[in-house]
Amino acid sequence: PTINKLRDILRLRIGLFRAVYQYFSSLLGALASNEVARAQGIANLDAEVLGSWMKALRASLVAHDVVFATIPVGRLEGAGGVLEALRAEGFSVKAPE
Repeated sequence: PTINKLRDILRLRIGLFRAVYQYFSSLLGALASNEVARAQGIANLDAEVLGSWMKALRASLVAHDVVFATIPVGRLEGAGGVLEALRAEGFSVKAPE
């Protein structure tokens, strides 16, 4: 394939990823505010997702010398964000210069 075709494929994949992420974010938001979810013990879906992510990170760090993870920018900062969770786990987090 030519460079232009590869670029087009990459743009399509990025667009698809964004659409899927937005869909699932809205779906999870609706689920988290639902009485059925609370009845199943899902009181704070964001915290549960972050906890699962941190558990997977710890397991990956044990199994591999190098780990790469992607995180939506909106989940990085703020109370309950990924950076806060990493600091709480003892990771050194540096802001970009």
